[in-house]
Amino acid sequence: MSQQGFIGDSADSADLSLRRPLSFLDLPAHVRNKVYKRAGVTINRTIYLTDEGFGYEEYVVEGEDINTTSSLLRTCKAVHEEVTTILFSENDVVVPSECIIQNLRALQGLPSRHLTKLTKLVVKLHDTDVLFPRGSLSKRRISAWRAAIKNVLSRVEPQKLNLFLVCDTEDTTQISSVVEPLLASPGILKSCSLRFNGRRYGNLSTLAWETASRIIGYKQPEHFRFLDLPTELRLLVLEYTDLVAPWREVMWDNQYSHFYIGISPGWYCYGTCSKDHGYASRFRHCQPTRENTGMFCRLEHSSYTPLCQCWSPPDYLMLVNKSMYVDAREIFYSRNRFQFTQEFEYELVGVGSLTPKGLWPNPLSSVRTLEFALNIFEYPTFTQSDDPNLCKWLDIISELKTHANLGGLTIVLHVQTMLAQKPFPLRLVLDHDAGSDGEFGRDMLYQSYLTYIKPLQDLQGLKRLFVSLETERHWSSIDKKRYVEEDWDLSFSKDQIHVIRESLHEMESSLEREVMGDRYNSNAVGKADWCLGIWEPKDRIHTW
Repeated sequence: MSQQGFIGDSADSADLSLRRPLSFLDLPAHVRNKVYKRAGVTINRTIYLTDEGFGYEEYVVEGEDINTTSSLLRTCKAVHEEVTTILFSENDVVVPSECIIQNLRALQGLPSRHLTKLTKLVVKLHDTDVLFPRGSLSKRRISAWRAAIKNVLSRVEPQKLNLFLVCDTEDTTQISSVVEPLLASPGILKSCSLRFNGRRYGNLSTLAWETASRIIGYKQPEHFRFLDLPTELRLLVLEYTDLVAPWREVMWDNQYSHFYIGISPGWYCYGTCSKDHGYASRFRHCQPTRENTGMFCRLEHSSYTPLCQCWSPPDYLMLVNKSMYVDAREIFYSRNRFQFTQEFEYELVGVGSLTPKGLWPNPLSSVRTLEFALNIFEYPTFTQSDDPNLCKWLDIISELKTHANLGGLTIVLHVQTMLAQKPFPLRLVLDHDAGSDGEFGRDMLYQSYLTYIKPLQDLQGLKRLFVSLETERHWSSIDKKRYVEEDWDLSFSKDQIHVIRESLHEMESSLEREVMGDRYNSNAVGKADWCLGIWEPKDRIHTW
């Protein structure tokens, strides 16, 4: 037995001596791919395809990543092929506009085995966003593009490639020539993003959307009688449209007679803001991502991309017909908070101007929340009964009394307690009686507030009233964080500031009870949970 075992062992040893040593390429393909990625092969980046080969964005890919990828590409033919497949399948391949004809020829010359792995392709056929745009959308460019894209579409795997095409022009004949190869192969692309101009023109934006829909093979249903749905379902559907603003806040510009929403330019949320603002920021502006969606934002360009979720004015929904207008009006006015300021020469706007004249019915019946930022101090005349601001305020109250649905209406008043560089109203809170220099005491200050608050007693049946006595711009959630330290006079001690805040809170509750009754408790009906709005009038990004 032992001898047979010995002979068998010798045979196995002889077989092993005849075998070639195992190498890296003997590992399974999926294992080799994991090794490449762990070694530092470029993935999830943007790479450029030019007539000289691949180029890498210096600010995206570190030098170490470039060296690793370059070294692996030079190892051997087998490794070169596998690494190149990763580069095409797991990166954004960009054909830049510089030397575009040569770059398109390089794209056309790619082997089929590489084209089949493409997942994201960005072609800047003519890009006017660059600092020094070169050339124009000539016939040579269009001819090179048509040849390249025909070759790509004939070899890519169906429903795998996401195409981004920048083709800035105003000539619809050129656009037709550019998109013709794409329309000839509907359903091949997984998604298609088109840009026909660096500026936003309604007709070109519509053309981009219609063309992209045809390219991906989307067929619109012939008939859908939306108005035949029950009212409840129609309103529920419309809540998912642009009728609801991103922060549910809409401001009115009395100077130009239009709505707008605003937020500081370049402001994005990267997980550091509140849940509501983080969600809403996705609809504010296309965030910079490696998918290059910013180049195709429908708010800035004549373009279409399924990745752009930016909010746009919903006036188109109100112009379909009378029935659609009634439904759209109900959602727009009931689901948003309407904010008014005295920004323009401290002139209050009349809420009767919420919509252009002639529209029916009056929109105030649908409004559920109105916010006013009031500055009642123009010292020393702020107690005079002939104050023009007070006259306009009384007109607003009369308008609300006539047309508003008071049983469902919440009014929020942010009353400014001080002017910039003039903290005297805060000092008055510390003194009940008039000061030695003739300033009013706290009781007179309360009466000044009451001059504006008491007329609200005419709104019998008002659902809720919240009064906030704020320092300037503290009704904005952004500005309250910016200026919280600057608004207090440095002469106040911490104890005095505490007394002032407590006195202001007592005044707020007393003013609310003057209108709503002695048993009214605003905190019990939601004031404690009320979220401050954005209130950013400096950057009017959407107007209509």
